[in-house]
This record gives sequence, structure tokens and C-alpha cells, in this order.
Amino acid sequence: MIFLALMTLACVGLLFFISFKMGTMRAKHAVPAGSVEGADEFNRYARSQANLIEGLMMFLPSVWVFAYFGNANFAGLLALVFVGARTFYHRAYVTDPAKRGRPFMVGIGTTALAWLGALISIVLHAL
Repeated sequence: MIFLALMTLACVGLLFFISFKMGTMRAKHAVPAGSVEGADEFNRYARSQANLIEGLMMFLPSVWVFAYFGNANFAGLLALVFVGARTFYHRAYVTDPAKRGRPFMVGIGTTALAWLGALISIVLHAL
């Protein structure tokens, strides 16, 4: 569980970093607070941040339920892969959005595995 806890903090750290970068893009492109659209560069940073938030909302509960009812070590490994994939996803999205496909698939794959592992573990635990 300690490894998964550290990887969870890495997920939050990644969100801090991307949020900070998005804020710097807001200032750079003079996008006023409350506005969600601006220069293309700002839009890419904003979408990358929003996509990470959306991904974390699915991933974190799934991976923790899987760790609790199933396998904490495998859950931690999934979290490590998720952080790596989302880091590459962000980098691809802000430089060339057309290249974000592979890291997206790895990230959503880890989410699917965590969710499926959680579901199977709960069912097995209930039996």
C-alpha cells in the first residue's frame, strides 16, 4: 500500500505541475479568469489539465478499491504506468495533439485494468 500511496501522491503532483503550467499559459496569453478559451497554446494546456482531472476521477477510486480488495502491489504498478502515460500524454498534447493517442491508450488501459481488477476482486471477496 505504501507504493500505491506514493504513486497517488505522484498523480496529485502531476496535476499540480500541469495546473501550474496551465496558469502560466493563462498569464502568457492574457486569458482572463473565468474564460476557458484563448490562444491555441493555452487551449492545449487547459485541455490537458481537464483530461487529467477526468482521468484521475476514474483511475484513483478504481485503483484504490483494487488495492484494498485485490492486489496492492499490482495496483501500485498500474499507478506508476498511469503517471508515466499521463506525463507523456501531456507532453504530446501541448506540442502536437495528433501524437497523444498512444499515451492516452496506455493511460485508459491502466484505468480499465484497475476498474476490472476492482470489480473482480470485490466479487471474489463477496463469495
